[in-house]
Amino acid sequence: MTLRTYGSKPRFALSFTLTEDPDQEGEPAKRASWADIQIWVGGRNLTAGLSPSGAYLTEAACPLLPIVDWLLGSWDYLLHEERFPYALQAATSAEWHLASLKELPSSDEELDSLLEARRAWWMHHGLGAALPDYRIPDVHFRRSGERIEISWDDREWRSVPSGLSLVEPRGALFVPISEVVPVLTSWCHGVLTAVAEKLGGDPARATVEALLGRLD
Repeated sequence: MTLRTYGSKPRFALSFTLTEDPDQEGEPAKRASWADIQIWVGGRNLTAGLSPSGAYLTEAACPLLPIVDWLLGSWDYLLHEERFPYALQAATSAEWHLASLKELPSSDEELDSLLEARRAWWMHHGLGAALPDYRIPDVHFRRSGERIEISWDDREWRSVPSGLSLVEPRGALFVPISEVVPVLTSWCHGVLTAVAEKLGGDPARATVEALLGRLD
């Protein structure tokens, strides 16, 4: 099935196509949002990987409603929060997330404070926080002047199953805000509209309609 693409793959784009939930368990709206997804940054497909058998995988498979919910809940942080919680030699959010554990404080109190700040930052900026139990890359979004930093590092791709390896190594791209926002909003709207159509008159559609209300 053809994936719907929002944005420009050489710059920044999100693609998806709805599929069937292989487990058929859990909330109906979430099940209905099960899909194949691609994340493109600078012409690189961040969801590309190799299975243990050597098969080339071009998409990640996961429910999309939690990603939409995460984007809407993190919107202000993604677009406005620029300064890292702790000053470190790191140029990107993904780099800071890893570097924050290289030199740990000596006191328990300072360590707890660092770990709490690190987790809060990840919850607000790391896509992996939306679905920590699924195979999606931990792409970070952060405001940087008049641009949005989009960064990733495969070493922090927590949801990768054993034996699965990423094709793309770490990297980053700084994209004007005027390019990033339309991609995120149009992709969210496309996902929610598609899921609502799939649910039809199912009462679970109310969950999708609530997310559409937040988006508008």
